[in-house]
Formats: sequence, structure tokens, C-alpha cells
Amino acid sequence: MHLVVSVAVATGCALLPWAVVRVPTRWVAISAAPALALMVAGTVLGLPFYPFSDVVVLGFGVLAGIVLGRAMPPRFRPFLVLLLILSALDVAQNIVFSGPSPAPSTARSRRWIRT
Repeated sequence: MHLVVSVAVATGCALLPWAVVRVPTRWVAISAAPALALMVAGTVLGLPFYPFSDVVVLGFGVLAGIVLGRAMPPRFRPFLVLLLILSALDVAQNIVFSGPSPAPSTARSRRWIRT
């Protein structure tokens, strides 16, 4: 069942840009705004959107990708620069927000120590 859902979502994401080919970029960007607002509100206010948040992030990613694909020139260098910047941001985010790894405990628990 998981495979069927994954293939259906991937197919939908691949077909959506073709379906909105005649829709102006402005309207695609406007339709991405509610998803962005939900993501920001969930992050700032700590709202429990978990099962629904995956769909919101997917929708925003697809719509923002369509807008970005229409806005950027179809040449190698601009996309390379964009991907390098996004990769650097991803690495920086992982470094900044990953906490210290838990130290292995060398002391045994008191309830296991026989006295």
C-alpha cells in the first residue's frame, strides 16, 4: 500500500506543472501563500499540524518549484549557483540546529548495583 501511495504522489507532483502551464505565475504564487502561512504559523506558534503538515509542505514545495522554474533562466550556471546556495544552507541548518550527541553513560544505574 505504501508503494501505491508513493507512486500516486510522485505522479501527481510530476503532472501538476503540466496542468498549470497556462496559469499565470502570479496565480501560482498566490496559491502557494496559504501553505506558506500555515507552515510559518505552525512553526512560530508550535501548532500540532503533524499529519496535515506533510501535505502542506508538499503543496508549497510543488507550487514554489513551479514559480522558481518559471522565474529562473533555463541555463546551467544559475541553477548550479542556486543548488549550491541551497546545499550550503542545508548544511548550515544541520550544523546549527543539531544538538550535541548524547554522551555514553559509564556509570551503572544504582538499582543494578548490589550493596
